[in-house]
Amino acid sequence: MPPVGTRSNKSIAMDIDTSTNEVKGRTRSNKRKNEEELVIPPLPPLSIIPPQKIAKKKRPNEDILNFYDLGEVLGSGGFSDVRKGTEKKSNEPVAIKVTRRSQLSIDAEKRIFSEVEILKTLFHPHIVRFKGFFQEESLFYLVQEYVGGGELFYRIGKKKQYNEKEARDVMKILIHAIKYCHDRNIVHR
Repeated sequence: MPPVGTRSNKSIAMDIDTSTNEVKGRTRSNKRKNEEELVIPPLPPLSIIPPQKIAKKKRPNEDILNFYDLGEVLGSGGFSDVRKGTEKKSNEPVAIKVTRRSQLSIDAEKRIFSEVEILKTLFHPHIVRFKGFFQEESLFYLVQEYVGGGELFYRIGKKKQYNEKEARDVMKILIHAIKYCHDRNIVHR
C-alpha cells in the first residue's frame, strides 16, 4: 500500500464466493489495463463446538472468584474496566469486563443480558470467544477469551504503511467475521 499522502495507480476489488468461502480480489490499474486476478485461499472451516461441550455460561448466583483470579486492569471505560484474569481450573488467561451496575439504566442492563445471549451463540476463529457471565449486587462480570497484542485500531495507527498483501489479509479476516455475524442477523456496532 502506498504511504499516506501519495496516490496509487491501482485499485482493489474483493468478492466472497459464499459456496466455497473463497475471497477473490483483483487489482486493476486506473488506466484499465493489465487486469490481474488474485485468488486468496479460503479460511479454514469454522470450528463449531457442540452445545453439550460448552460449559455452563451464566452463573448468576456463583462467585466469580471461585473460577477466576482477577489480575491487572487492561483498559477502562465510562462504566467498566477490563481486567486480565486466569481461569483457576486450566490456568488459561482470560479477559474479564467488570461493569458497575450502579451507573447503568434498566435499558443498559437489558442490553448487557442481550449481548451475553448473542455472544453465547458465536463460534468463529476471528471472534473473541465467550467464556462466562457472573452478576453480583453491584457488578456484572463478562468473561471472554484473552487476546494479547492490543487493539487492531492502534496497531494500524502505529504502522505507517501497509503493503497490498497485509491490507488484503486483514480485510479478509474482518470480512469473514462480519459476514458470519450478518448471516446470523447480528450487526456489529
